[in-house]
Amino acid sequence: MPPPALQVDFWDVGYGDATVIWLDTSRVILIDSGPENSPVPLWLEKHGIRVDLAIFTHNDGDHLGGFMKLVELRGRQVGPYALLEDRPPDGLQRAWKELMIRRERGELSDPIRIDPRRGEPQDLLAAAGLPPHPYRGIIELKAIYPAMFDQINAPRRRPNDHSAIIVLWFHEQPRVAWPGDLPLGTCQRELENNSIRPTFLVGPHHGGPTDVPALRPQDVQCLIQRIGHTQSWISVAWHGGRKHPLPGYLQPVCQMGVEVRCSQLTVRCDDEPDRFGRGLYPSHDWLGLERPPRGTSCMGPMRVKFLPTTHQIQFLDEHKAARKKVTRPLCNAP
Repeated sequence: MPPPALQVDFWDVGYGDATVIWLDTSRVILIDSGPENSPVPLWLEKHGIRVDLAIFTHNDGDHLGGFMKLVELRGRQVGPYALLEDRPPDGLQRAWKELMIRRERGELSDPIRIDPRRGEPQDLLAAAGLPPHPYRGIIELKAIYPAMFDQINAPRRRPNDHSAIIVLWFHEQPRVAWPGDLPLGTCQRELENNSIRPTFLVGPHHGGPTDVPALRPQDVQCLIQRIGHTQSWISVAWHGGRKHPLPGYLQPVCQMGVEVRCSQLTVRCDDEPDRFGRGLYPSHDWLGLERPPRGTSCMGPMRVKFLPTTHQIQFLDEHKAARKKVTRPLCNAP
């Protein structure tokens, strides 16, 4: 019989995104990997955990850089990976250029190209041809955006405008959507066009969707209502004057009753977010996960266990108690 629950870890990697979906105690699927200094690659290597499939919503360094570190550690042992072919090798980010160079040298296999057809989500698990695992037939990971036409028409110097949208189904229900760095409006349109109302939404864009500053609060609320999620996970980091998450995004989201949790404290939430030192509530220690090299954790990483009809988030009470120390928390996580 399959395991009753599916464990998913939303990592605290600083300014970037990374999610680990557990297939068993030594095999995972990776959705984004965080930046070059992400703790994920060294943690995988330390514990001998195999990545059966890596999927990238976006090819900028804060999503792809950690994977290139994993390639450096494991060389030709890296398994199948899926991404957008969305820019030339001399494009915007070092990680993307390095990946292209390693492919040209034969040090890395070619990727599964994310290229869903409109109205026909791309089955990434089938494309990867994974070895047998306990969740076969129970989980699905599909790309619903962007189709080739969308990539061609996207502004060439703004790859954020055509990040991939990846959706996890568990027991035939859409549980998580990863929209990468897409504008909120594009995320809403594509999810709604595919009749997908996920429980969890990751981001988009670290709590600072690029179109939000130009939107009225009521317009943001309308988009959130149409997406229909009840949980929001935002990976942010305070460094170099970053001011995410945007209040113009979080406040309407919270007002719509969505439960918001962020990985780290930022200047938006506290005047001195680094005054807490090692973290407001460093759940890394309890989960056996590694800390990012910089920043002050708030929720830290978030572990969710998905059951056939519901889910469980660990350490909710501890996080709620710790958050009382924050000057002006923007989130409303219970």
